[in-house]
This record gives sequence, structure tokens and C-alpha cells, in this order.
Amino acid sequence: MRAINLVFCLIALTVSQLTVDICFSSFTNSNLTSNLAVLLQKKFPNQFSFNLVLIESIWDIEKLMNSPDIILDITFSTSLSKSLKEFSEENQSIIAEINKPTGIYSKWEFFTHSSWEDQAKALPSIISYLNWTTFIVISDEIYNDKDEIFNNLYDRDYRWFYFSNTNSKSNSDLFIRKVVKASGIRNIVILNHGESSKMLLKSLEKYNLLINGTGVVVGNEGSWGLYGNGAITYIESGLENADDYYNYESLAFIRFLNHVLKYSGNYDNLVLREFLEINTVNHHAAANFTIINIQNEQKIEVGEVSKGILYLSNNLTFPGNSLIIPNSPHTNIPIWMADGVTNPGFPDSSYTTSKIGAKFALDLAKSNHFLEGFEISVIHTDCGADVYDPTFSINCYSKLKSTPGVGYLTSLYPLVIIGNLNSMQYLNISIPSITEFSPTGFLGDKELFPSLMRMAGNDYYHVNVLADLMLIFGWKNVLLISENSTAALLTHQYIVEKLESSNINIANSQDDRIVMEGYSHENYHKYKDWMIKMKNLMVRPCIINFAPPGEFYLIEDLYDAGFRRGDIVFFIPNRIAFAFIYQPEKQIAKLSEMLYGGVIISEAEWLGDYGKAVYSDLIKVYPTNVPEFKCFNLMQHNYFCMGLNIPLKKEKM
Repeated sequence: MRAINLVFCLIALTVSQLTVDICFSSFTNSNLTSNLAVLLQKKFPNQFSFNLVLIESIWDIEKLMNSPDIILDITFSTSLSKSLKEFSEENQSIIAEINKPTGIYSKWEFFTHSSWEDQAKALPSIISYLNWTTFIVISDEIYNDKDEIFNNLYDRDYRWFYFSNTNSKSNSDLFIRKVVKASGIRNIVILNHGESSKMLLKSLEKYNLLINGTGVVVGNEGSWGLYGNGAITYIESGLENADDYYNYESLAFIRFLNHVLKYSGNYDNLVLREFLEINTVNHHAAANFTIINIQNEQKIEVGEVSKGILYLSNNLTFPGNSLIIPNSPHTNIPIWMADGVTNPGFPDSSYTTSKIGAKFALDLAKSNHFLEGFEISVIHTDCGADVYDPTFSINCYSKLKSTPGVGYLTSLYPLVIIGNLNSMQYLNISIPSITEFSPTGFLGDKELFPSLMRMAGNDYYHVNVLADLMLIFGWKNVLLISENSTAALLTHQYIVEKLESSNINIANSQDDRIVMEGYSHENYHKYKDWMIKMKNLMVRPCIINFAPPGEFYLIEDLYDAGFRRGDIVFFIPNRIAFAFIYQPEKQIAKLSEMLYGGVIISEAEWLGDYGKAVYSDLIKVYPTNVPEFKCFNLMQHNYFCMGLNIPLKKEKM
């Protein structure tokens, strides 16, 4: 047996000085032994006489200091602890232990921590305040067989996952990515030891989970490993300054000895024991906990839990520097949706029912729990509805850059799509985009637009149908008017090639087939003579290959130039114009006159009994007399969700 006397001869013992034997073994970590010895000597230079005693076998116990007043047991050995307790009873020595058993304890045995039963009441008080109904619990071997803490959560829907303290950082990363992130649940309770808790918190940060919408509570045993702005822990009062496990346990012994020093009567071990029995909770430390919250990289005390009741003295801050309690159990998946109406330099879009199908699909996805554990939210963009303006678009997207979506339900107009993609690329915003229509051929070029997906077929197929209709109607002469834009000119080339191969004559010359890009009413006088020239050709069928809103301005101006219903029959190789004839006639009287009897070519919507049933359900929620594009943007949203579901399922495998 070796005994190391920490009281130097220069320090004279007084009558009131208590003798304390610190018993350690080969199972005790040397960091704890040295940390505890240094802190105790520094904290109590005159009040106690300390001895470090190495206990290697039960025989060493008999050679302890002659009946020490107090024994501090840090042997971490069941058999040695049992022998020390027997010694304490025989010699009426008070023994203080780290362990927190829930069973029977001797009358001379006290514990430096609160009981498991009392600790188990602290967590539910925090969960109740946060109003978490669904959350994840991660725990290690310390909590593995401790039902008390979970019994107090019987009315909550939680998923328990085991993560060993012996796991490595790579295992922590894998666990967070494969288990926590893939679950979709963002209310997280970590009950691991300090270093393990810190490792898990850093993995949460690595996989972008310590963000707005996430809530993290760390248990008492892991409190010294607290990390990441917004994280919350509860720790036994008096141990708040612990920065590692050894310091944590050392402070617990200091707290116990401070409690001993509160005894002011005539010294007697029996009376001291009775004093401790009265002033502890079943021989355990009082169940008072301090609530600590990391705010601006600092640990801030924000309240306490006493007797299972939470009291807050300051506001809580959550990940993402949010003051809003993250009580939604699911991961938020933000998406951008281009459903605005602003047209810079032009009147607002009259197509106000845009994206109704997508919104209805979002409602269905939520009600059917399509993405289990996840919740889709919409960030509405208004960066140009029917018109693209570079300056307006860049300014608009720069404001949205701080709240990126994981995908973009973008516009249905080719020029707006191309412009928006250019603006986003300029701002280094890279997210996949899906358009409900836009059949313009080159938009399907994956080298030019690798992140764009379309819900419509290529214009080439529409042009084939258009030419076949001309032949069916017996028309051999047509007018062709196209916009001078990249998208329209590509379709224009398709049309010319198909008409020529079908022996259909284009009546207007090549010089008279192209109209300026971005046509508006202001350009009427510039094109008035050209319009009269077109009228004098006396050809009724007219293929108009334009993008809105210029398409509609041009048709209205043809009316002003003298065209009337019957003078011209429009063939439009896309259906974008179709929705406008459903607007109030007083707003589009000229369009109604001119488009009457026209033909628009596009894919059909709401087919079959299922399609009709879905549309019937849609108009009950979103009453509208414009069915066009609702099926397209409903599928636009659904395909987006299906695309999300594939990697989520892989993560869970």
C-alpha cells in the first residue's frame, strides 16, 4: 500500500481539520487523480488533510489512515468500492462516491451527483417547455439500461438510437448522415458523455444541421462537451465551469466537501452524517440544474430546473441565431417557386393562377406524408413573371441568395427561364430547376442547361402536328410570324423545314417573317405598314411563333391594323397563350376577337378518370376557370419530390 500525504509539514493541522483519504486504483484515469488532487488542495488548503491512497486489492483497505473522517472513492471498481463501504461502516467514516445507484445504499454512503431518478425529471421539463412531441434521442452505454429518463417521456413520440462513446469521428459523421439526417427529424436530444456529445454536435454542424429549424438539447453527462450556437444543456448546479470529464467529477467532489463545511456544530462523525442525511436528497446531491445556452460562441446561463420545474431568466437562442422555438419535428426543405406577377417595365402578369397545380401538389404531399420526416416549405420568387430584365432579375435573386432552396419550380416562359438561369449563374446560385412547360428545343440541351428539367416535349413534335393539321384542313398557303429571339428562331427553323417538306407554301417572304424581340404596343407604328401588308396577302392561316407578352401585344395590334375575326386563323405551336382567353373579356376584348377559332397545339392535361378526379379535387381547393398548366405544374412539383425521395431512401439504406 502506498499513501501520499498532500499536507506539507508547513501546514499545521488544527482541531477542526478533517482527514480525507482519496482512494484510487489501477482502473482510475491518472488525469482524474491528478486533477482532483490539485483542485482539492487549492480549494481547501487548511480545512482538510488530504491523502492519496492507491488501492490495488482489498488488503490495502485495512492499511488506510486510521479511521479517516471522509473517504473519496474514485477506484472505479465494484469489488473495491464494496470493501471501502464495509470499511466506512465499521469505522464510521463518511464515504463519497461518483456512482449514482438507484438501489440500496448504506447509511454512511453519499453520492456526489443527483440521483438518476431526479436527473430523469430534468429533461422532460425542458422537452415540455419546447413543446417537442417528436424527437430523436441519442445515448451511449451510460444511459443504455437507465429506464428512468425514458419513462418520463412516455407521452412523447421519440426515436432512440445508440451511439457508443468509443466511436470515432468518422463513425460520428456516418451516424449523423445515415441515421439522423436521413430521418428528417430535427429535434435532437443527445445523452452521450461530453467528448462524444461534442463529436456528434460537430458532425451535425458538418452536415449543415445546426441551422434554423433544428433544436438540440444535451444531457447533464455531456454538458462539458456543449458545442455550436443554439445548443442547450442542463448541468448540475455548481458544475457549470467543468470543461472536461475529470474537471466535472473533481468539481462534484468539491461541491460535496463544501456541503460538509456548512456543518458548524461540535465535530462528530455521527452528527455530521446526520447533518448530511438531512441536507441531501436520499444521500444524493440536490437535483438542481443550471440551463446553459450557447449564444454568440459563449456559454450563457439562461435558467434552472429545480424539482423538475423549469425557470428561465433569459431568452433561449436556437441554431441559426433564431429566437423561435423549433418545435416542428420535421426537417424543413425549402423550395423556390416562381409564382410572382411582376413584369419590370410592363404591366403585372394577368396569369395570376400560375403554379396552382404545384401548390395543390404541395398540399397533397403534406397530407399524405410523401416525404416521411420532412416538410416542404415554399419561398415565393417574383423576379419577372412573363418578362426578363437582367438588372431587375439579378437584384431580385441577390436578395434570395441568403435563403436558397434545394430546387426551383421556375417559370414556364423560355426567355424568362434562360434569363433567370443566367442571373443565378452570375450570382453563383446553383440549384436544380424544373419548368412545367417550355418546349423550346434547345432548353433540352444538357450541356447548355445541365440543371434544367422540363415537363413538356420538344417543339419539334408540336410543329409536326401543326403541319399535319394544315394538310387535313387543305390549306396550302400560310403566314409565318416569329419573334427574333434565340428560342423562337430555333422553333422557326423547325416550322420552315416541316412546312417545306409537306409542300405547304409560306406566303410572306423571309424578310417579312421575323418581328423584333420584346414587341410591345409602343412598336405598333413601326410595324403598322408591315401588318397591312400581311393583311393584303389575303391568307387566313397564320402560324405565330412568339413568347408572351409580346405575342399578345402583336395580336392586339393586328386588330388595330384592321384584322378581324375570320380574317385570320392563328395556329400557335405552344399553349402558353391559351390561358389568357379565360381572363375577363373586358381586359382582353381584342384577344378574344382575334383568337376565336384559333388552334393551339400542346400536350393534353387531366386525362383519364384519375386525371379528372384530381382536377375535381383541385378546383374545390383552388377554384379557377383556367385548367391549363395546372396538371403540368402539379407534376412539376411531384417530380421534384420524387427526385428528393431517391437520395433520402439511399441515405436510409
